[in-house]
Amino acid sequence: MVGTFEKPLYVSYDANICAHSRSGRCPAGAVSDAGDAVAYDHGICAGCESCAASCPTGAVSYAYPRRADFAQRTQTLVTIYGEADGSHPVLLLHDETHGADLIATAARFGRGLPANVLPLGLHSIFQTGHETTLAAILNGAEHIVWLANPHKAEERPPLDAQIELAEALLAGFGHEAIGRLHVLEIVDPDAMEEMLYGLPARPGAKPRRLATISGKRDMAHAVLGQLRETGSDPADVIALPSGAPYGQVVVDTDGCTLCLSCVSACPTGALSDNPDRPQLRFTESSCVQCELCADTCPEKIITLEPRYDGRAEAMSPRTLNEEESALCISCGKPFGTQSTINRIAEKLSGNHWIYRNADQMKLIRMCDDCRVSAQWSMPDSPPAVRRAPATMHHRRLSRSRQGRADGRQFPEAQLSLRNSIPKAGSQAFI
Repeated sequence: MVGTFEKPLYVSYDANICAHSRSGRCPAGAVSDAGDAVAYDHGICAGCESCAASCPTGAVSYAYPRRADFAQRTQTLVTIYGEADGSHPVLLLHDETHGADLIATAARFGRGLPANVLPLGLHSIFQTGHETTLAAILNGAEHIVWLANPHKAEERPPLDAQIELAEALLAGFGHEAIGRLHVLEIVDPDAMEEMLYGLPARPGAKPRRLATISGKRDMAHAVLGQLRETGSDPADVIALPSGAPYGQVVVDTDGCTLCLSCVSACPTGALSDNPDRPQLRFTESSCVQCELCADTCPEKIITLEPRYDGRAEAMSPRTLNEEESALCISCGKPFGTQSTINRIAEKLSGNHWIYRNADQMKLIRMCDDCRVSAQWSMPDSPPAVRRAPATMHHRRLSRSRQGRADGRQFPEAQLSLRNSIPKAGSQAFI
């Protein structure tokens, strides 16, 4: 084939909510570093959707199909099956090549799929994140099976991580989690049939329908809220595996100087300050555990704890550290935090040529305005400009001006010298 052909754009990217460098790398090499964001080479993107499943903020979303459309399809499939008096639904996710061929072969030469197995064809089964997986469980699916191609094993790790996260959340909310999510990485249709026919029936909870939500975090919070309501003895706080996109930031207040570098680095606004006083605040529901705050912290006193807090308090900011403002020793105006000023004074005392005595060290504890005023009054301070010594030219000019004031006359040579001096605004002066 010769010519120009259209290629599907499998993913869409929103740099505004990207927690850069948070997740793993693309198996095809289509994702690259682009400074504060990432760049996609759609020409080599194969549409495995691992990046979309792993992205904690939803900055990367799959468009083949879109997240909301995929969730709606699974919900419609399970709901209509239940309305037709179907029982014990099993959702089978397969790709449109390897999986479809296995199912067709089993139907032609074997028993075919069990009556309660609902197949759903996708371009890539690795596009499913924990939010869509849990949404299908909430809709009534007793089991979810991913029919994976063994020749694409390099694309599987992100899916395994999402399944591990989904199981931890299910168990924490009091739902049966073990043995409900399965990955079949096989090429034998007989082995597929044996596994599917051997799935045990489970007493499922009453199916729930969800409104169509496009945002990844919004969908996840809606699904997790419903699972918490329907679970038996749900925990308020659930410990999650490492790498989970939920958790809290832990700050060692003894070493924190409230420099607020972490606030500037946070891409989701989970960390914030208080414009009225030195304060570091944290909203847990917005944290994606991207580690940018820990990497940016100059004191290295920030650690992360992966967990999910289902309480309402997690939606509101709480104070991690605060202290009184540092007051200018000259005018009393607040201008910083006391710990930061003390740390700066400790580092500069005796180690910087400007701060060599007690008077110069006082400059550190002054606001900007008072500091400038004090520097001008110090004889040894760089801003104090001294008068340069008079040159012979200046002394002659001064005597000539003094002579005119006394009414004395000067020789013609001195007048000629005086008249030869360029005046301000003349070309020679410029």
